[in-house]
Amino acid sequence: MRPYLPAIALLVLTATPPVLAQQSTPSPYDSRTVQSLGTVSANEAVGLEPALDQAPPDNLPPLSEAAYASTPIEQTVGAVRYVTGGVGDEEKSWFDSHRSGYNLHIVNAAHGGHYMGDLTLRLLDSQGTELLNANNVGPIFYASLPPGGYQLELQSREGQTQRQPVKLNRGGNRNLVFTW
Repeated sequence: MRPYLPAIALLVLTATPPVLAQQSTPSPYDSRTVQSLGTVSANEAVGLEPALDQAPPDNLPPLSEAAYASTPIEQTVGAVRYVTGGVGDEEKSWFDSHRSGYNLHIVNAAHGGHYMGDLTLRLLDSQGTELLNANNVGPIFYASLPPGGYQLELQSREGQTQRQPVKLNRGGNRNLVFTW
């Protein structure tokens, strides 16, 4: 799929004198080259606002509703398969529907009951070897781990640390809530 980037093209062309900005073969991406120099907002130039006088090209495929949904991305480090997030209703729904695929479920909340994210999580095996060191952990963290004993360490951005031993049995799971 070809990205729709008229604002980026305009940004590049605005740094070029108008005489050089004109091309012999017009492109659908530069129709505002000379006419709109100096009238584009900074947000529009970086793609945060749509250009009001230019529609996207007709050949772009339509986005499905699922493309707009926020889907956490699963990651794997060694034997640890994990996913983190949980900000917003779409992500929370994703976690609810994928819960059975993971055997360690962690929720982080403030004392007032609100979800809390932006944590650092360290996972150590029973011998103290670090298996995972993840930054920017969201309010919900799911992991799939082999059976065994682990040490879990979470740290807030303010430097507060909580530690919890975790024992995972074959076929079982653990649900932990950390309150900050």
